[in-house]
Amino acid sequence: MIQSHWDRVYEALLPASSYMAHALNIPNFVPHGPLFFVSLLCFIFSQCLAPLVAKQLVPDVYNSLSRNNRYAWTVKSVSFIHSTLVAPWALYLTIQSSPMVCEDRVFGWDPRVGTLVSVSAAYFVWDTLEAILSGNDVAFVLHGAACSFIYISGYRPFAVYFGPRALIWELSTPFLNMHWFFDKVGMTGSIWQLVNGLVLVTVFFCVRLVFGMVVSVQFFQTMYVKRHEAPTSLVAFYFIANLILYGLSWFCMVLGLENTRFGKMIAALRKRFPTPEGEPQSIMPIEEKVDLDSCSSGSMSSGASSADDSSSSEAIDIILGGERPKTPNGETIDVVFRTAVAAIGQHIQSNSPGLL
Repeated sequence: MIQSHWDRVYEALLPASSYMAHALNIPNFVPHGPLFFVSLLCFIFSQCLAPLVAKQLVPDVYNSLSRNNRYAWTVKSVSFIHSTLVAPWALYLTIQSSPMVCEDRVFGWDPRVGTLVSVSAAYFVWDTLEAILSGNDVAFVLHGAACSFIYISGYRPFAVYFGPRALIWELSTPFLNMHWFFDKVGMTGSIWQLVNGLVLVTVFFCVRLVFGMVVSVQFFQTMYVKRHEAPTSLVAFYFIANLILYGLSWFCMVLGLENTRFGKMIAALRKRFPTPEGEPQSIMPIEEKVDLDSCSSGSMSSGASSADDSSSSEAIDIILGGERPKTPNGETIDVVFRTAVAAIGQHIQSNSPGLL
């Protein structure tokens, strides 16, 4: 029954897909257009549904949020749905790459990637429209528009090999959103936020910094080799966009330019899980508010909720029954973690004073 309904929807949307494919010169879009349009409607529907679900699951929490945080709750819910669906899918298609796209990274085509990209392209179109309608900063609008253009242009086909590899970045997004939700539902400093934070930092570093740089280098090399075979304007746009999204982002986060994502991520975790008594709790001014969610926008947040200094210890006591495993030096696991995070922060600060 589901298949029959989908067949009718598919046939109904094919004319619109054909029109869009012809208008934008993306011939491979036609069979994937129906899924693009349906995905766009699903993201809009999710946006409408998110507040209703929140009111059913955590009514007291949601009703106590400010207007801006209610809006953020909705947007992050849609982002969570997209990243949770797309990231594992992209990882699979990266591991199981088609020989056609591996042999020709610029003009090769894989219908499986076309299906994946139809969902993500719809999300970024929704993200762009949402940023415009909500009056967000122009940087968010440009980011969404650039991503939409890049993924839709892949149906020429163009650079399909790099589509799933770029979407692997989304692996860190669910953990970033969960960190924000933990703060809002009163779980700041809990063992769940601790585990989520550790996974977030690890995945963010491995996927966005290390793997992202590898893919970036591959992309620049490929574009340079094929620069005479593709439209100059398209190559230039892809080159500049990837230079910004991959190269500059990586260097800013690692080399410690002021207010960078990775540094604020470390700072936010250190604030929620303070160092042992007697050691400096933060190398930041105490009045400085840091929200890990601001990592995604590159700006400091003045609305971050403060963490209870003892909450992480109490959470660990509850989970471990009050008896915490110790290292050979006699340190408990929460002390080891806090000391490690403090050491990371001190290392970043000593090498890049402007970062934190």
